Amino acid sequence: MILVEKIRGASDELDQLMVEHYHLFKQAQGYSKEAIERKRQGLKGVLVPLTARENEHLLRDAGFTQVDTFWRWLNFAGWIAVKG
Repeated sequence: MILVEKIRGASDELDQLMVEHYHLFKQAQGYSKEAIERKRQGLKGVLVPLTARENEHLLRDAGFTQVDTFWRWLNFAGWIAVKG
């Protein structure tokens, strides 16, 4: 299985830093601050990201015996998981 998720940083400070850098990236891609804020407000309470560790625990709890991160960028991560 391949899973790619938005994640929460290991601490509030690191999470906020990654979110700020992601918003700067989106602005560099042409999104306005208003558009970024509208999307953030629209997802508030709907998309509740977990930490990387919490995602890995969920994969193991689902029966995957091998779980490894293959990609990480700011507050996004990807895992490959195999049932064994």
